Amino acid sequence: MNETSPLQPAANRPSLTGDILEVVAKHIGAGIAIISRDFTTLWANEIMGNIYGDSMGKICYRTYQHQECVCPGCGVQEIFEQNLDRVVREVESPDKEGNIVHLEIIATPIRDAQGTVIAALELCLPITERKQNEKALAELLTFSQSLVSTIDLNSLYRKVTSLSKELLGLDFSTLMLMSDDQSGLVIRDTLGFPEQTIGHFALLQGQGLSTYVVLAKKPAVVEDFETETRFEVPSLVVERNIRSALCVPMMLGEVVFGVLIGHTLQPRMFSEDVISIYQSFANQAAVAIKNAMHMHSLYASEKKFRAIFDHTNDAILIYSLDSKILEVNRATCERLGYSREEILALPLTQLVAPRIALRSKNGLKS
Repeated sequence: MNETSPLQPAANRPSLTGDILEVVAKHIGAGIAIISRDFTTLWANEIMGNIYGDSMGKICYRTYQHQECVCPGCGVQEIFEQNLDRVVREVESPDKEGNIVHLEIIATPIRDAQGTVIAALELCLPITERKQNEKALAELLTFSQSLVSTIDLNSLYRKVTSLSKELLGLDFSTLMLMSDDQSGLVIRDTLGFPEQTIGHFALLQGQGLSTYVVLAKKPAVVEDFETETRFEVPSLVVERNIRSALCVPMMLGEVVFGVLIGHTLQPRMFSEDVISIYQSFANQAAVAIKNAMHMHSLYASEKKFRAIFDHTNDAILIYSLDSKILEVNRATCERLGYSREEILALPLTQLVAPRIALRSKNGLKS
C-alpha cells in the first residue's frame, strides 16, 4: 500500500504564517494590535498605523488614548485580571492628525500552550461614520421639533443651512428655493458663499448641480468638479476651488420645492446613509418653510382684516350663539364709552335689548 506523502507547498504558494497573514491583516478593514501584559504594543497592522502612527514597542494607552495610566474600562486589562475570553467596548480618541475617531474594540486573550494568558489581541473596528450618523439622526429629531416653533423665514433659512453644515461637516451650505414662476432656483440663505448672493443669485436650467437635481428629482453627488460633464459648473464653484458636493431635492409630495446643497474644498465621497439623512432633513425643512410661509400669509391677512375692522366708522360687534362677546372694533368702544376689555367682559344682554339677545342665542336674525 502506497503511503500518502505530505502535501508540499507549491512554488508560488505563500506561507500561511507569513504572506497570507500579512495580506489578511492589511485588507481586513480593521485595526489589529497585540498588547503584552505590561501594555506594550508588540505588533500592529498597517491600519492601526494609518490611524495612530507607529505604535509598536510603545505603551498602548499613551499611544492610542494619550493617557498616563491604563484607560478606564480597558478590555485588555479585564482579560489580564479576570481571565475573560472576550471584551467589547466603544472608545473615541484622537488619531495621528488630531481628529476624533470612534472605534469598537474587541479584545481577546492570547494563551500559551499551558493556557496562560500571555498577551491580548485587539480588533479595532472603525465606527466613526456610524457614530456621526447616530448623532445626525438625534440632531435631526431635535431640529424637527424646533422647526414648528420657528415662523420667521430668515431665521428658519439660517437654521436649515447652519444645521446641515454641522451635520455633514460641510465647508459651504446653501438653501435654494424655486422662483415664483418655477423657472429657476434662488438662493435664500448660504454659509460660505457671499451674503450678496442671497435673494439675487439664481440658477437656470442646465446650470449647476442644483438644477440637475431639480430635473432628476433625486439626490446627486459630485466627487470632483474638475471632471464634471453633466452640467455647467457655476463660476462661484470654480472661483473657490470647490472639489465635491452633495445636493438633494426638497420635496413636497411629488413637487420639488427647492434644494439643499453642500460643498467641500477637499474631495469627498458621501455614503448612502449620509445621503439618506440629508434627504430626510431637506424634506422636513421643506414642510417647515412651507408652513412658515402659510403662517405669514395668514398673519398678513389677519393684519389687513384688523386694519379694516378697526378703522371703519361702523360699530361692529362679534358674538357667539351663547351670547358671549368675542370681539369689538374701535367705533363700538367709542360709541358705548367702554374699553375693549370692559366690553368683552360684559354679557351681550347688557349692551343690546333682551329681545335681540334672545334671537342671537337662538341663531335668528334680529
